[in-house]
Amino acid sequence: MALNPRSFLYAVDSASAVATITLNRPERLNALTFEVYAELRDTFRALDTEPGVRAIIITGAGRAFCSGGDVEDIIGALFSRDAAGLLEFTRLTGALILSMRQCRRPIVACRGFPGLLFDSGRRRGGRGRSLACFRRHRGRGWSRHRRRRSD
Repeated sequence: MALNPRSFLYAVDSASAVATITLNRPERLNALTFEVYAELRDTFRALDTEPGVRAIIITGAGRAFCSGGDVEDIIGALFSRDAAGLLEFTRLTGALILSMRQCRRPIVACRGFPGLLFDSGRRRGGRGRSLACFRRHRGRGWSRHRRRRSD
């Protein structure tokens, strides 16, 4: 199946069967938008059954992995939403985490640069996405995190 996301880069190395997802908004420190959340959710759902993929790497372009939700595109928009709109966003982010946790391919969150981090607990929501990954690469070594599966 050919995945053609618009909000991030996607490539598969056919020799190693590793898919690489690169968040590609370096000017915004790869901040997430509503579109990125939805496309990531759909991509992880598709990769769960993709026969040509055995593992997934998610990384960021530029000096940051991901700074969390984009202040202008998400945070600002959430202030104008009613309770139903906030619930819709909460369900979208929860669906992304669920799609990552249910994906049967190992997911490695990889960053090698200083800056705002996707997996930093001090940033807006990034820790949950990183902890949904099988492993995190922090540049100095590997850190293994347990994943619960709902088999």
